[in-house]
Amino acid sequence: MKQLVTGGSGFLGVSLTTALLQAGHEARVFDLTRGPGLPPQTEFAPGDVRDRQALLSAARGCAVVHHLVGLMPQSRAPDELMQAVNVEGTRNALEAAVAAGARRFVFLSSMEVYGYPKAAPFAETCPLRPIGTYGRNKVEAEELCRRYFLEKGLETVSLRPSTLVAPGIVEPTFLDLLGMIGRPPPLFPLPAGGRIRFQMTALADCVSACLLAAAKPGIAGEAFNIGARDTVSLREQVAQVMERAGVKPPRFLPIPGVLARHGLLLAYRLGLSKLEPDHVRLLDTDMVMDCRKAEAMLGWRSERTNVDMILETYEWYRTRGGTKK
Repeated sequence: MKQLVTGGSGFLGVSLTTALLQAGHEARVFDLTRGPGLPPQTEFAPGDVRDRQALLSAARGCAVVHHLVGLMPQSRAPDELMQAVNVEGTRNALEAAVAAGARRFVFLSSMEVYGYPKAAPFAETCPLRPIGTYGRNKVEAEELCRRYFLEKGLETVSLRPSTLVAPGIVEPTFLDLLGMIGRPPPLFPLPAGGRIRFQMTALADCVSACLLAAAKPGIAGEAFNIGARDTVSLREQVAQVMERAGVKPPRFLPIPGVLARHGLLLAYRLGLSKLEPDHVRLLDTDMVMDCRKAEAMLGWRSERTNVDMILETYEWYRTRGGTKK
């Protein structure tokens, strides 16, 4: 069975394409350029999601479309460009899937559709109150998927992961944090006293969710939270990572959430911090999803905790000269 992966040259796309090929499927990647990590047998169709005709051509003969393309806040792209790529690009991909006679459309959404939830863990029934352009784009794109399912019979499935973490990550803020593991500061700052929890998603876990979302019957029109299991507080997480990495635990410096937010927002404006303002505002909010729906309906379960994926990624980072023990 041939499956199309839009955005297949990206961090998730390369891993998903590799997994599809290993599972015996044919894979076609649609992206601006061919990623160096793609297996040589991958069929490649160059194009931009804003180009409807290019997508129509790329989707021909594909039974499943995995739509991964998205401009993230870190791109600092204008709102108009983000709308064109994240929403209208999704519309073009949906149209292409319908025209190709595809049976299933897997859409990569985001935990950011929830905004600032009032309580955690939060399930898919939690109100969607996105706080930034990216989150609003994802909500609108999910609604498009739902409409194509109801009106055109395309089996759409939306996945809502958190930040994807694995060796090879290029997200600058996360790389800075990895550097602090091997060379911790004398006082390790903990926003909101380190009490908050922020759930991440292992890249391999997201890949497995995509594969299941493409094949599982009876899930059309649904959305699923995809996140790590057993998420602990930031303070506990740092302590566990340091201990398992063989690094002497640092002394912690608790910083009130309000003070941490103001400081990081100022640092961002001065170009001293890479953490996006929308994400800074989450520093005193528990961001943990309830993933029981994915377990029950998809048959999916996270294989990694935050600590597992951080340590795996730190070892990759360390051995490539990012830092030294």
